[in-house]
Amino acid sequence: LAAGDLAAVADVFTVGAHTVTHPDLARSSPPVIAAEIRDSKRILEAVTGRPVRHFCYPFGAVFDGYAAALSTAGYLTACTTRPGFVRAGADPYALPRIEWKDPSAMSPRDVLKNLDFYVKILLGV
Repeated sequence: LAAGDLAAVADVFTVGAHTVTHPDLARSSPPVIAAEIRDSKRILEAVTGRPVRHFCYPFGAVFDGYAAALSTAGYLTACTTRPGFVRAGADPYALPRIEWKDPSAMSPRDVLKNLDFYVKILLGV
């Protein structure tokens, strides 16, 4: 997206950060981690004119000290790639996700193949 397009999107949707260069933060040094999460927030806020409060880990890679680093940078939440529902008491810096697929794009075999996955998520197993 061009900067103007992103600013228009931010009028309707919440824009979150995802780093500047998309490194695997679990394999990055603390200075690189700090710069990536700080600079991506700063750039997006400058472009959109809105606060950026949410983060998503590249590759879903949660790193040591993630909560302190993100909190210090001013983020309120962060999403992982771990499947699941957000439950009471969840770590706001390690939120799970639900992958949504258009049911019409899934064959009956796909639905049945993944049914146990969704039941486990619903049951919190």
